[in-house]
Amino acid sequence: MTRFTLEELQITCPELDPRLRKAYDEHLLSEQWDKKKQKVRRRDGKRCQVCGGGSTFEVHHLTYDRVFVEKLSDLVLLCSSCHRKVHRNNLSDDQRDIPCPGNENTDGRSDE
Repeated sequence: MTRFTLEELQITCPELDPRLRKAYDEHLLSEQWDKKKQKVRRRDGKRCQVCGGGSTFEVHHLTYDRVFVEKLSDLVLLCSSCHRKVHRNNLSDDQRDIPCPGNENTDGRSDE
């Protein structure tokens, strides 16, 4: 069973303060972030929390309220396709339509 619908994450998708972009990009390369990503992957069973599938995963911020000192509850594992769809307003048209490797209906919860 997945935890979120694509629509839920699109509605609540946070925006990072542009003044933090450089520090944020460095944070994503840190050992601290790598450890946090591994914990999220284990917690979420190495499955996208929208479509239930995927082979390439990314960790999505549900909030930037604690950016740099995120709690695990601030983060969720998504396949690359669903992650791009969540951030679709910031993507080009050709990036928006990447097929999802999980179930066909990413607007609803997986039946698994």
